[in-house]
Amino acid sequence: MWRVLRASMALVASGFFILVACSPPETVGLENPPCVLNVEPDSASTPTISVTPTFRVKFSKVMQPTTLTSEFIYLVRGQADYNFIRDLEAAPVSDSRIPFLVDLDIKAETIDENGVKRTLVTLTPKRSLAGEELYDLVLVRGLRDELRPVAEGDIRYTGSRPLNTCPAQNDIWYGDLASYRTGETKVFTYRTEIAPPRPGDPQIVEVMASPSLANGEYIEILNASSNESLDLCGLSIGKVGVGGRELAPANGGTCKQIPAGGYAVIVEPDYDFTGNPYQIPGSAVIFTIKQGGTTLFSGNLSSGDTVTLLDGAKELSRADPVAASGGAWPSTGKSRERCDNGTWQDKENGSPGRANCQ
Repeated sequence: MWRVLRASMALVASGFFILVACSPPETVGLENPPCVLNVEPDSASTPTISVTPTFRVKFSKVMQPTTLTSEFIYLVRGQADYNFIRDLEAAPVSDSRIPFLVDLDIKAETIDENGVKRTLVTLTPKRSLAGEELYDLVLVRGLRDELRPVAEGDIRYTGSRPLNTCPAQNDIWYGDLASYRTGETKVFTYRTEIAPPRPGDPQIVEVMASPSLANGEYIEILNASSNESLDLCGLSIGKVGVGGRELAPANGGTCKQIPAGGYAVIVEPDYDFTGNPYQIPGSAVIFTIKQGGTTLFSGNLSSGDTVTLLDGAKELSRADPVAASGGAWPSTGKSRERCDNGTWQDKENGSPGRANCQ
């Protein structure tokens, strides 16, 4: 079995570096590929973490900064199976995976441990995680260590090797040649604690299922709380029997709180934000779905679909066309909105972002 592959580089007249593969050395050390020395929190036994965690990953080498990015480091909601991991390794990630990815703030620093320089990466989710759910921290094998001379003034280079297994205690690396060349993706699994109650009181109060204008489906959310703001970021909108799609600020905006008694409108990703044909007022907070595509729901919203607002698997609100009277959402060009007294009525052209039943 190969202990390790020695990689050196020579500078040719064209100005390019060429890798030259040699026999494995008898001693290793510098030639070991990069690996993960330590992860905090330790995930050896699927530990419980807070919904606002911070992860720290220490690598055995100084890593190439261009690989310490969201194209190589992922936090996945739910457990990433084999096919999911293969998809992450072959970035860009497909649209179907995006709803399960948590945006991370990635900060890297070089540290010195007894004369050995290493990279320490701190990862912080940009939003709170869902409570009581599994998350996988995935470090893709494309992560590489820094390319540098073997010694000062030496024309030989070491580095630019993919993430791999760590050497044994005797500093001998027992990986094989195939592993050395392709690297190994590392997955660390965690479970979140019970999340504190979400402030605000989100209620679905209007549904436009059959718009007369293109790209015009929408869902209206009322924050029915009298004294608390509502944060919709990280929640999902879905249909009963179909998985939810994560919400995101519309038109590249930032996540805003919905004030007590205020409205949020969830529109299709290709809604005409410039023309704003629904004349959604500036006082309303506009959301769409996080993943790519042009529709609000997978397969659009049919007249008999029950709409749900989800926090992970927990249902926060639902709008059922049967319960909202009529047995189905209204025909083309009309929304159905809930009045203050709890009854529902149809509204020609809808009233997104404005008080209902006026």
